[in-house]
Amino acid sequence: MLWEGWQNALLHVNKLQKEDARFYYLKGLVNNITIIESNSECLKLILPYLTYDIESIEKLMQNYALFELFFGDSDQNKIQRLNQSLNQSLNIKWAMDIKKEFPGVALSSREYANIKEWLHDIYDEDIKDQIELWARQVSKGKISVDEFNAKVESLLSN
Repeated sequence: MLWEGWQNALLHVNKLQKEDARFYYLKGLVNNITIIESNSECLKLILPYLTYDIESIEKLMQNYALFELFFGDSDQNKIQRLNQSLNQSLNIKWAMDIKKEFPGVALSSREYANIKEWLHDIYDEDIKDQIELWARQVSKGKISVDEFNAKVESLLSN
């Protein structure tokens, strides 16, 4: 098995006797892990070492989210849930906006089924109110889910 540089570096962390040395060694290690290396295997191996370093955890999680966004096969709702579960501290909206501009990419489907995952991202109160009205109409059976989805898509694409 061919090990990546971060994996080799992780093997040496326990050789450091002082806790401060391990802390800064790991901080340097995380800062040198590239986005392309920040996959789920990387998280599984490194996160247990970072229990007291919130900054490094955030950096690693941000890289992981970017990896999933641009190189992973995850749906975009997973990325949004990851971002929301970390109190939106990952600050990857800029990357999601860039990905939206890629040809043929539909990012963060805004549908009735997942309205709680995206409605808070709508900053225009009039638009948010309109979407909430349509959602109430769906719940009362006045319009169908497909009609709701079409109206939201039309409203947000303008």
